[in-house]
Amino acid sequence: ALVSEAFLHPDPWDETQLGCLPLTLIVRAERRTAALESLVEGLERELLEEYRKVFTPEADRCVACLNISLVDDDEVCRRHGLAAAIRALHTPAMPVWRRR
Repeated sequence: ALVSEAFLHPDPWDETQLGCLPLTLIVRAERRTAALESLVEGLERELLEEYRKVFTPEADRCVACLNISLVDDDEVCRRHGLAAAIRALHTPAMPVWRRR
């Protein structure tokens, strides 16, 4: 699945419940695949592990520091879920990367 764009989204997380304030990254791809889902899970897991190393002991209770949401082209067209944030008028997602 070809990844075309990535956006940061100011998603309202509950910092007290998660132990830290995570980032929400919306990744737009042509379609969802098992390989892409696996890659996302690995990135989330590795970043959390590194975050804990850097911010120990405060980060020991942190259960998530990166939430990557995959959206496909169909979801963007239908403005479904977090895909709607990509072109939202209020609180739009901020573009951080685009394939050239």
